[in-house]
Amino acid sequence: MPDESLNEIALELLSRFGERPIRRLVLEAVSNKNSLAFRLQAIRALSRLAKYANPMDTMDLAILLNDRDPQVREAGRKLCGQLGIIPSFPLVKPRPKMLTAQTSVDLPSLR
Repeated sequence: MPDESLNEIALELLSRFGERPIRRLVLEAVSNKNSLAFRLQAIRALSRLAKYANPMDTMDLAILLNDRDPQVREAGRKLCGQLGIIPSFPLVKPRPKMLTAQTSVDLPSLR
């Protein structure tokens, strides 16, 4: 919703219903069928309701980390960090170690 005060009221009401509405928000956030704006709004709502997430929700939210949209990946990274799934700092892929002439490898003997 565009009205922030209505969003706050809606989130308060959702929190009173327990896990079921939270699960629905998780499914909407990870669904590529929804618009970017809708998914980001769902992720923002989930960040406010994170304490109600269950283990199944956290597993599904980890999907956001590999989303095709960078905004969703970033919002998902922050949410997953808040939930303790991953660190909340940016993830950096490790560089593969290159074998060079100076690298020694112990190979088993063929005798």
